[in-house]
Amino acid sequence: MDRPDFVNKYYKLAIVSVIIVFLIFIFFNYNKKVEEENFFLDKSLNRLQAEVSVILNSYEITADAIFNNVINQDEIKSTIYNGWRFKNKRDNYRAFLNFKISPLFEDLKKYHVRQLHFHFKDGTSFLRMHRPNIYGDNLFGIRESIEYVNTRKEKFVGFEEGRIFNGYRYIYPLELDRV
Repeated sequence: MDRPDFVNKYYKLAIVSVIIVFLIFIFFNYNKKVEEENFFLDKSLNRLQAEVSVILNSYEITADAIFNNVINQDEIKSTIYNGWRFKNKRDNYRAFLNFKISPLFEDLKKYHVRQLHFHFKDGTSFLRMHRPNIYGDNLFGIRESIEYVNTRKEKFVGFEEGRIFNGYRYIYPLELDRV
């Protein structure tokens, strides 16, 4: 028995309508799910950014305290200055600085500080606490942060790639007040 033409048309129209409604339903549910995922991802990213900020701030406070209370002292600055000034006695001044700073550096290693590095004002390496037998190479042009600190006389804080280690660096200018 054949159905009338209008029934087939309504039947086809009903099927197409159901499919369209179903697709609209899927589309809106998918969009809602994507919006919820983005909301939670944004929330997680904001929390992660806040946590990283707190960690980096605490590292900077620690680095400032070490610089201000241990490194930025006249005895340390005089040793570096004399190493710069008296090239023939640099090894003596380097050994003395290493002796003075070694206890601090050994303690800092417990807290995953991997480098403590002293440079002259021209960017020449004076003492790498992590590799004390390597010195005398100029780091201007290789480490922009060292050039920045030594030319502007301003502290640098930021992530930087290095020859051996990449990481956040806290680099400070040392100025010896001579009367």
